[in-house]
Amino acid sequence: MDGEDAQMTGVYRRHYGKLVAILTRLLGVRRLDDAESIAQEAFVKALQTWPFEGFPASPEAWLTTVAKNRALDVLRGERTIRTKEDALAHEIPAAVTPDEAFFEGELADDQLRMVLACCHPALGRDAQVALTLKTVCGLSVKEIAAAFLVPEPTISQRLVRAKHTLRDRDVTLAVPVGAELAERLEIALEVLYLLFNAGYAATEGEDPIKAELAGEAIRLTELLCAHETCGTPTAHAAAALFCFQASRFEARTDDYGELLVLEEQDRSLWDRRLIALGFRHLHAAAKGDELTPLHLEAGIAALHASATTFAATDWTGIIHHYDELHRRSRSPVVALNRAVAVLMRDGPDAALNELAPLAKAGVLETYAPYHIAVGEAKRRQGDLIAAKEAYARAARFAGNAAERRFLAKRLHQLEE
Repeated sequence: MDGEDAQMTGVYRRHYGKLVAILTRLLGVRRLDDAESIAQEAFVKALQTWPFEGFPASPEAWLTTVAKNRALDVLRGERTIRTKEDALAHEIPAAVTPDEAFFEGELADDQLRMVLACCHPALGRDAQVALTLKTVCGLSVKEIAAAFLVPEPTISQRLVRAKHTLRDRDVTLAVPVGAELAERLEIALEVLYLLFNAGYAATEGEDPIKAELAGEAIRLTELLCAHETCGTPTAHAAAALFCFQASRFEARTDDYGELLVLEEQDRSLWDRRLIALGFRHLHAAAKGDELTPLHLEAGIAALHASATTFAATDWTGIIHHYDELHRRSRSPVVALNRAVAVLMRDGPDAALNELAPLAKAGVLETYAPYHIAVGEAKRRQGDLIAAKEAYARAARFAGNAAERRFLAKRLHQLEE
């Protein structure tokens, strides 16, 4: 991806969700499809214009102006155009004014407000999360399917049903207050968790990391933490986890963009500012009396961040955290991550014993990290034929080009 394409992709990732949020707030949930279409048209126009005229000083303002004009065109065909046009023309410029006023205690961010609004009780939990990731965060159906470990058609159907439900029930996507706001926070944090993961381990494209997605997840979580009602210990745990994980971004690839595993990373490149911020959030997360999965994952990330070398990693502490995580969730991905930690502490035989139930269940058959773990355990065991088979299977399900190159390199090393 060249510099101009990367810049445009970054603009899309940062501003698509914000644009849809603004348009949906103004047009209403019944026009959610229109809001998405108008936002997409604005980006198409940007692709046709910016390469020749140059990137505008404020891409967000440019896109919002184009979207406003297109929205007015759509509304002109309606009988109520006069009143709607006046309201829209007045409200959209205000939506991009940096010092826009909100009532005390409100969330002063359209995109974050939309995240909480989309987590509506009229929808099931999976539908809430999928709709928010697609509409507000701009993830593709493929990226959402990878997050849920389900086929793409399943997500497409889930999105269609969610939109129909909101439209049929004439739901208003208003930001809840008080206790209702607190109830939706858990789902909002799940959305931001999946958004961060989509940036941390890209499931499509050339690059292994989509830093703009992870950065947006951190930005929105920081806004939650700063809010009187939303700034719970669990929100701080999520922020801590994201900061610890993002601190390693620069070290996760070499100068040629090739993936480096944790053992190969230059820890001097880890972002100490983000690590320090992570520990501040972790301290705030400890103030409550509830231990959530996000607390446990943040604790695991903190143990990695505090290890001065790979050899100094507290694998026993990490395994204990995974034990508690697995007790709570029974997640096959948690079981896989625990098996990798066992591999590092106890060796390949112990790790393969941990992986055996996952192989029998078959739930991770299309999940590349599972086959990578098996391949690494077999390689360390000396069974190079089985290791090559596992890495070859992993390559079939690799999510991005860098991961495929990494696996090709591993296969080449095994053949030498």
